[in-house]
Amino acid sequence: VTAFAVASAGSNADSTGCIAITGADSFDMNSATCDNSLRCPKCFIATSLAADVALEIVKCSTGRLGQAATISTDYAQEYTFINQDADNVLTITANAAAGDSSPLSSYELPALSSV
Repeated sequence: VTAFAVASAGSNADSTGCIAITGADSFDMNSATCDNSLRCPKCFIATSLAADVALEIVKCSTGRLGQAATISTDYAQEYTFINQDADNVLTITANAAAGDSSPLSSYELPALSSV
């Protein structure tokens, strides 16, 4: 069992293992300033959603290993997505650039489930 510290989007810290979202959001996994001027962890939790929302994950194939180092496409990374909301769907999209209208992939995560 692995335990992660959870921080709300915008409150990311060095010790954060998961980012909690309550609405639609976008995170650039290759950016050293992904959230709160820090790299983003590879775990996202949707909580208290008011409606179905979208979570955009940008450049997941070249995400950051630490604050300074990026991972090349020669390596695999594991991402965790948890939808703790009781009623709403979390749609996860992977994009090469923020706002792409044609995502590389998309997954609808039902309420109270994880992937």
